[in-house]
Amino acid sequence: MKNLRVVGLCALVVLGAFAAAQDAMTLKFAPKMGDTFKYKLSGNLDFQGQSGTITSNINDKITKSDDSGYTISSTQSGTVIEFNGQTIPGPDATETTVFKSTGEIVDIQSEQSAAQNPWRAAELNNFVYPDKPVKVGDTWTSSVTADEKKGTVAATTNYKVDSLEKIGTHDTAKIKVTFKESGGSDPASADGFVWIDVKDGSMVKGVSTWANVPMGPAAINGTFTVERVD
Repeated sequence: MKNLRVVGLCALVVLGAFAAAQDAMTLKFAPKMGDTFKYKLSGNLDFQGQSGTITSNINDKITKSDDSGYTISSTQSGTVIEFNGQTIPGPDATETTVFKSTGEIVDIQSEQSAAQNPWRAAELNNFVYPDKPVKVGDTWTSSVTADEKKGTVAATTNYKVDSLEKIGTHDTAKIKVTFKESGGSDPASADGFVWIDVKDGSMVKGVSTWANVPMGPAAINGTFTVERVD
């Protein structure tokens, strides 16, 4: 009887390990050239002590993709900003970003001026994929190196798989994302969640609260939501 109990315990351990392995997901974004992803941006922001709202349309197009990574040409259009009862239309803008296959940023070609810190904003919003399969509760980190030429400061992003959720037709992993700059005189931070499609690694939704994010001569605080438009 004792031996049977041992066998039973071993079976439970094996089944538990098998179940855990089955739950693990490989989150990776490997798009095809020509793929497009459309999003709707909305947010509440505070700029120089004034509160306002913003809405915008974002269209991401994959212009290059291979084993080394991918390139996204992102166009923002239809931007409307409201401050103190005034409606301010924003200009259309295009930004081309080169990524490693992991999601790390290699290069940015932006219409924004260097004073608007496009690299810092891009790193704050970026998602770096885990280097191994993950399941609910797992964590990983990525880091940004200070680079005076790019305008980046040292920063770390912590990720944690919070849960699995269905959003529309997408099966997603809800990831807790916490970004914090550790360098510079006025470090920025962002805290929120990103929903990643478990089948193709694309972003389905993102919610983030910004603090002290540099945008030209002033910093922005606010909460922003980006949602896929299928």
